[in-house]
Amino acid sequence: IAIANLLYPDLTSSFRQMSVYNLDFPDASFDCVTFKEVIEHLCRPVDALREINRVLRIDGYLVLTTPNANADAWRLLISGLKHMIGKSPGRRKDPGQQIFFANIEWNRHIYAWTPATLNTLLQANGFEYIEHQFYCSSWAQHLFPEMGAGLAFLVRKAGPPAANII
Repeated sequence: IAIANLLYPDLTSSFRQMSVYNLDFPDASFDCVTFKEVIEHLCRPVDALREINRVLRIDGYLVLTTPNANADAWRLLISGLKHMIGKSPGRRKDPGQQIFFANIEWNRHIYAWTPATLNTLLQANGFEYIEHQFYCSSWAQHLFPEMGAGLAFLVRKAGPPAANII
């Protein structure tokens, strides 16, 4: 909010801080919600999507972006091929973690989403798929867009979330 106030001083009264799990807006308040590079950081993504569903009008749009977990598949494929042809040691390396900047709590990636897992989560929470795109940052990702660095999803609120999903 401090940065937004600096960049847009004429809009300072418009900025509010709140939890994505408890948005301080009435039901069906918005035609569109953007949720960019957030869902991978949340410990309760289902609760966040349910709250976004609540504040969206029926047929309202959700634009969501997140890193693409399939981007790691490219590195795993190359690693596996090297292992098969004997170019790497027989013992597998520790897979590491997807927690970036462990000393900065807000910058931790807790979940990694593929197009299929994200679409499943969205549909289970009352959203209808419209389209998705990959954003690519390397020549290899441009050749194989499914392995692009990130995902951008456009979905529409079709109804309330399923009541029986955990």
